Amino acid sequence: IDYAHGHEADIVIFDRGIFDVIGWMRYWVKKGMLTPADEALINGFFLMFASYMDRSYIMTCDPDIAMDRELRVALSDQLGETTNPASIIKLVQRYQEMYKTLSPQFPQLYYLDTSELREQEMVEIIAGDLLTTLEKKAGQST
Repeated sequence: IDYAHGHEADIVIFDRGIFDVIGWMRYWVKKGMLTPADEALINGFFLMFASYMDRSYIMTCDPDIAMDRELRVALSDQLGETTNPASIIKLVQRYQEMYKTLSPQFPQLYYLDTSELREQEMVEIIAGDLLTTLEKKAGQST
């Protein structure tokens, strides 16, 4: 919010922005550690700030491919609580559900299944889309 109102930066990139919170609240509800009412309250708080975001990318892929990618760069080949095929399936489903629910109200959401993409293709798609998004915004403000 400070960046949105200040002049220190023209572009701010967040890894895991406010929409990530929405996905995780669903996780905590399903685990029984958060009530649906608490989820709605927390989601409402974070979604108040969505208008400050020009673009938010939700990137998923096939769980087996995700595991291959994770283990390629991981320090250990030990599977963790969130880095195993079963949990990745749930994560993908949660983020697909979140996108389906929120995208009509929040057009800045962009869903990308990276299963069939090489890393360079992912970079090109995101960079191209981001530049297009920012060009449109610049055109609207003039």
